[in-house]
Amino acid sequence: MVRLMVEKQRRADRDERIRARVGQIADALNVPTEYFYADTTAQSSAAEANECLRLWFQIETPERRRRALALLRALAEGEEP
Repeated sequence: MVRLMVEKQRRADRDERIRARVGQIADALNVPTEYFYADTTAQSSAAEANECLRLWFQIETPERRRRALALLRALAEGEEP
């Protein structure tokens, strides 16, 4: 539990640094920060794929990874898990 809390805090700190850097870049280019957060399908898909990979590496046991893969396969094939 503590490990998850530490990881969550690290992500929050990293996200804050990223937001600050994007703000600096936006100021330098004289554009709003929203310019960099346009929600396109490609960006959304990449973000979702990135989240899947991040979550995958958080799964600690081979059995749980097999279960996750089985679920993804069932969803991809249109079956109910």
